[in-house]
Amino acid sequence: MEKERDESMTPELPAKGSTRRGFLKKAVVAAAGGAVTVATIGCVATQKTSNADPRLKKIDGKTFNNTLNHIVVDLEKCSGCRHCELACSDHLFGVFNPKLSAIRVDREYGGAAPWVVTHACRQCHEPWCLSVCPKDALERDAKTGAVLIIAKKCDGCGDCVKACPFEMIKIRKETKKAFKCDLCGGEPQCVTECPMDALSLKAPIWYQGETGGANNG
Repeated sequence: MEKERDESMTPELPAKGSTRRGFLKKAVVAAAGGAVTVATIGCVATQKTSNADPRLKKIDGKTFNNTLNHIVVDLEKCSGCRHCELACSDHLFGVFNPKLSAIRVDREYGGAAPWVVTHACRQCHEPWCLSVCPKDALERDAKTGAVLIIAKKCDGCGDCVKACPFEMIKIRKETKKAFKCDLCGGEPQCVTECPMDALSLKAPIWYQGETGGANNG
C-alpha cells in the first residue's frame, strides 16, 4: 500500500496579483536537514520486446521521426521540491494542486533515512491502459508519441487506472474523467519549470533512432 502523502508540505498558493510562472520560480521547498536519498520510479525506460523492430519507427500504426520521448529524472539533482507537480496541474487544469498532477513526487524527510521518489509516465511501447479501455478513449499522439486520453470518449470507468502498473493515471472527481501525462504537446512544463534542471526528455530504451540508441533514456 502506498504511503499516505503529507499534503501539509505542499507550497502555499501564490499571493493575489502574482503570476503563476513567477510563483513557480520562487516556490522551492527546502529539504529538511540531512542527506536525502533520491530515486525515480515510472520514468525508467521499458525494455525492448523480443519481436520489436530494432528501430521501432512505427508504433500503433503511426510513424515517428526520432521524436518519441518520455520524462526522465536526474537522481543527483532532484530535491523533491514538487515544482513539477504544480507546473503540471497548472497546465492540465489551471490550478496548483498536486492531486491533479500527472507527475508525482513522494518524499519522507523524517527518520534516519530521508528519501524522495519521483514518478512519471513511461509512455509505454505496449500500454496496458490503451489496451483495456472499453471506449477506445486512449490513443498515441502522432507528434510526440505520448499516450493521450480523449476526454469526450472517457466514461470514467477506471479500467486504465487499474491497468497501469505504475499508478500514473488518475480520475478527476469533478469530471469523472481519467487524466495522465500528455507531454504538454512536446514541451512538458514540469521539465521547463524544474528549478534544479532535474527533468529532461529522452528516448526510451525500446525506441531506437537513427543514432543507434545514443539518445536512450
